[in-house]
Amino acid sequence: MALYLLISVITLVPVMAIFKLLVTIFPFESKETGVTSTINLLFVLALNIGFLVGAWITLKRVDRRPAALLGLNFWWVSLKEFLIGFAVGLANFGAVLIILVLAGYVSLEPAGISVSEVGLILRSIAVIFVFAAFEELINRGYLFQAFCEGAGVWIAAVTVSVIFSLVHIVNPAFSLIGAIFLFVHGLLYAFAYLKTRSLWTPIGLHMAWNLAQGQFAGMNVSGSDVGASLFNSTVSGPTSLTGGEFGIEGSLITVIISAVILVAVIKASWLKPSPRFQSIERKWAENTRLPANSQY
Repeated sequence: MALYLLISVITLVPVMAIFKLLVTIFPFESKETGVTSTINLLFVLALNIGFLVGAWITLKRVDRRPAALLGLNFWWVSLKEFLIGFAVGLANFGAVLIILVLAGYVSLEPAGISVSEVGLILRSIAVIFVFAAFEELINRGYLFQAFCEGAGVWIAAVTVSVIFSLVHIVNPAFSLIGAIFLFVHGLLYAFAYLKTRSLWTPIGLHMAWNLAQGQFAGMNVSGSDVGASLFNSTVSGPTSLTGGEFGIEGSLITVIISAVILVAVIKASWLKPSPRFQSIERKWAENTRLPANSQY
């Protein structure tokens, strides 16, 4: 795990040099600031490339394993795995939103998007995607997978989910309920990966959740305003049920619904690795004389 971090940092040096060169050659408007700015999009994209290449090098040269075992492959089946995660994320958010609307805690009104704001929304979607990919690559990628192999699935999943929750402590309006939600969602992302052995599933889930909150409903995402949205939301009622300024991630209702979704994902027998992934893992296991799932 330490060697992976070292290799990734070394890999990031030329990637960040290219990023800096692009910023110098093509300076961006100073008015573009915040999470959804173009420069932020390119910066996180560069981080993704650095840590992804670092993982591939570590797997191939250190572990002597196929890079495909990382679970971030560009196969046709990867689109299906992404869409499964995306559907679960939308179902999770949709169930919470319906309950809050029926209870009278949330009301939605069309935002009346102008033509000039369409580009902002599209850029926000791209930012949400690269952020979701980065968070899953860091939290459910090589480090998590090595942790699972060394300490066991549950110890790794719980530990990483606690860390995933606590790193948001610097977010605006962070709360205890919000921390519990992030822990539960951390477990949800972990088991979305463990069931499919594809990072695309938690990436899709993570992206759908953030996208539905921000660009669809116009709510704060973990306390942060994400800019233009299709709807404007008005929230009223007890903070423990609405989440207040942190967004609905700070709601007890959200915690309960997300816990139900987590149990459903863990018990879903139809969620499994693709035949192509299983074939690659099986061949590697045969060559190393180890059980196919020995690392977990």
